[in-house]
Amino acid sequence: MKRIILMLLIMQLTLMPLFAANPLRVGIVLSTGGLGDESFNDSAYAGVMRIRQQPGIQAETIDPGTVDGIEPGIRYFASRGFDIICSVGVFAAEPIAKAADDYPKQKFIIIDAQVKKPNVLSIIFDEEQGAFCAGTYAAALSKSKKIGFIGGMRSKPIETYERGFKNGVFFIDSTIEVMSSFLGDTPEAFNNQDKAFDEAMSMADKGADIIFHASGKSGLGIIKAARRGNFLVIGVDSDQSRTAPGKVVASLVKKIDLALYEGVMALSSEKFKSDLWTLGMQNKGMEIIRSMFNKSLYTSEVNDTLGHIKKFILRN
Repeated sequence: MKRIILMLLIMQLTLMPLFAANPLRVGIVLSTGGLGDESFNDSAYAGVMRIRQQPGIQAETIDPGTVDGIEPGIRYFASRGFDIICSVGVFAAEPIAKAADDYPKQKFIIIDAQVKKPNVLSIIFDEEQGAFCAGTYAAALSKSKKIGFIGGMRSKPIETYERGFKNGVFFIDSTIEVMSSFLGDTPEAFNNQDKAFDEAMSMADKGADIIFHASGKSGLGIIKAARRGNFLVIGVDSDQSRTAPGKVVASLVKKIDLALYEGVMALSSEKFKSDLWTLGMQNKGMEIIRSMFNKSLYTSEVNDTLGHIKKFILRN
């Protein structure tokens, strides 16, 4: 018995260096609005969970809460020598650029924005293409021929969503009325559910029967309004149909989880180089997910129309 125990101890001591080998440390700074947004950050965290399943990789996250918390989070990881540092969202562009200059040997990833530095991998999405597809869905499903768009902070990325969405609507039917609104001019507009609720109810009172949003956590206020009002929602970033079954008819999913995972896997090799990836419908970086609770709305006529549009988008 003693001999067996001794052999086990020897095996344990022999194997310890293998398990004590330095893991690849990855630090991820989330965006404003925080976890639980059922949108942008939750999608990013799904990528974190996938990364953690990979052997030899440790992933830590920081939920900055506000824009002011993003740069300290990035620098926290950099100062502690993390192998790869990731941040998501347009508000991380300037902090990543500064940190990339201060830590030139550090590998960085920014998702949903572009930073032109030799040690930064930028991953962006073709939001206009995805929003165009969302617009075709809204137009094909609308009965009132009145549709709404609610954006978070008025900014170039969200205006791109608005433009693509309108183009998609008018591609199906140029006579449809599209009401458009932004919730503010500061980052707080992505975390103002009360204002989003009121804006959605106002659009519904004016006849909008479908509202597409690109407003982060504020979108939960729009979905809450849909429970009370007589309208449907097209969600964004992640599948939001389970938030209000039957009220979120589809979601434009931006595969932030995929971008984060693939970016980390690419940078985990020694052959790192600065690059720009663009993810869209063609490479499955974005997709429309239909709600399983609204199957009756997708008639053969609607399916034919949307099928033709999908082929058109994938060809271009």
